[in-house]
Amino acid sequence: MGGFGSGRGGGGPTVESALRLDIDDMMQWGGIRAFARLAGEIRFNFYGDQIEVKFESRVCDPWNSWLRLQYSMAEYCTGEELEIDDQIYLAATRPHFGGLRWWFVCPHLNRRVRKLYLPLGGRHFWSRRVYI
Repeated sequence: MGGFGSGRGGGGPTVESALRLDIDDMMQWGGIRAFARLAGEIRFNFYGDQIEVKFESRVCDPWNSWLRLQYSMAEYCTGEELEIDDQIYLAATRPHFGGLRWWFVCPHLNRRVRKLYLPLGGRHFWSRRVYI
């Protein structure tokens, strides 16, 4: 039991080793700010490559806010250069203790999430549930 080769093998990429966008982190360092329009760039080291993600955020009201991500990456299998331009909607909820809590809306599942992931072999920042 539990010897060499036992357990689950194979499978796809895991989100634990993926690039991660956290809405709380982005709000803390100023990439997303309530009632503001911002732009900038984030750099990630990803399996020896460096990915530069240009972002633009518009957070004007809780019903019409978004984050735009633009980046290029090499296709995992073919090496072909891909240009990605995604728009991720943001949603707000009102906690019982007041204020607003902001969320990403996963473009694939249309669900509110706190974090988005880009695993090895993936092309888009989507929620954890998409990549399981």
